[in-house]
Amino acid sequence: MDSQNNKSIIQFTNPELVESIFMENPNYKGSLDISQNMMISTNHSDIQIESKFNKSSIVSLTVSNFNQINMNSNKPFFIRQTMKAKFIWKKGLSTEEEEDLLKVNAASLLLSYIRPQIRSITSLSKFREQNIPFIDFTSQL
Repeated sequence: MDSQNNKSIIQFTNPELVESIFMENPNYKGSLDISQNMMISTNHSDIQIESKFNKSSIVSLTVSNFNQINMNSNKPFFIRQTMKAKFIWKKGLSTEEEEDLLKVNAASLLLSYIRPQIRSITSLSKFREQNIPFIDFTSQL
């Protein structure tokens, strides 16, 4: 397949790491072999007119196991990663199609950058490495 002639209607800038937190909870006394439930949230900026032919939006995705760091919680560690990128597409899509691109395609792409970071960071700790499963972002539509 020719990557130049088969480009998707949506393109993106190099994703940027915006936030990275890993902190062990010194008060945790439980098992080291525990899987953490990760929360995933996405945000995107207002859609902008990029040029005569294109529109764009900046999308960020955060994966975290906490809302607030509380050393008295039953969490073995606190982890949060946020990545962002600018997504650009050709004009002519409906508002619904644009929202779908941002909520599904952009989120999936950014998660593919965060997934190995979460695994790598947790594998370097004394706790069980955390593997984020595939996520169905279409359920948010």
